Amino acid sequence: MAFNSTPIGSNKMKKDSNFLLEKDLALLRRRGRVVTYAEEQVILKEKETNRRLFWLLRGSVRIELNRRFGNIVLANIRAGEMFGEMSFLGEEEASATVIANKEIECIVIDGEVLDEVLELHQGLAARFYHTAAVTLARRLRFQGLTLK
Repeated sequence: MAFNSTPIGSNKMKKDSNFLLEKDLALLRRRGRVVTYAEEQVILKEKETNRRLFWLLRGSVRIELNRRFGNIVLANIRAGEMFGEMSFLGEEEASATVIANKEIECIVIDGEVLDEVLELHQGLAARFYHTAAVTLARRLRFQGLTLK
């Protein structure tokens, strides 16, 4: 089977911060599982231990901080982007709550499985970490702009 070597979401759209190839996503789909979450369903809860990575295939989620005075929406993530990467990379508890805006579908891959995949497929590892770095940098930049 031949795979398209074009990055998902088009490499021309660097703002999407996605450098994974179609074959990378196909491998992640095979090694993970595709899960559907209902509208308003909590996917990750702030301060919970999480060692899973989520790749959003359909729909969008919002990232919230839960505070005494209410919830603060930090970001909205759309199809073609990942979330849970901070917990995966830092091996720490979730820093925020992730909630489905509408019904969503995503690839969920356990951290131990992703570690194995990245160790075996160095090209995928480079593209994955590049995607994660650009994604985190973009989100931090956005947060800095919204706090000003």
